[in-house]
Amino acid sequence: MRSYLDTQGHWRDYAAVYRAAIASVHRLGNPLALVRVHRGLGRALCRVAEWEEAERVVRLAAAFALRSGDRTQQAHCEEALSAMYTARGMHELALEHATASTRLHPGDDGAWFASSFALRARCLAALNEFDATLAATTEALYLHRTLVPRDETGDRLVRGAQPRSV
Repeated sequence: MRSYLDTQGHWRDYAAVYRAAIASVHRLGNPLALVRVHRGLGRALCRVAEWEEAERVVRLAAAFALRSGDRTQQAHCEEALSAMYTARGMHELALEHATASTRLHPGDDGAWFASSFALRARCLAALNEFDATLAATTEALYLHRTLVPRDETGDRLVRGAQPRSV
């Protein structure tokens, strides 16, 4: 449902769905659900430019992720903060959170790990740091290519690829 509401531009409904889920996940007490629902609400609030509430909710999701010890969820929260700051034109803060995301992602997190480098590259480009942008983009491309199974081009899967630099 989230994908549909987001891609169709029903962002207020997207936020309403997540708001409705908040009380339920608190009753459940499931750490992963707490992180994901709060982060989802924060992303939805970003779509409707409710910045202060979005930041508060995503930071709450990040606190839940930190308490759970789940580095992947921590990385996703950092990505959400980076995207929010990018949308607000706060590129230095966006870069800090994108860099944190890259450092937090486990190396075996596949496309998410690779995409964290692309997110970092977008932040660097917004700051006119083009040499660093090229390096981060190259790393993202390298990591994405490692996900491709061997095919007629000769590319092959390299599981658990580690970045060449962070």
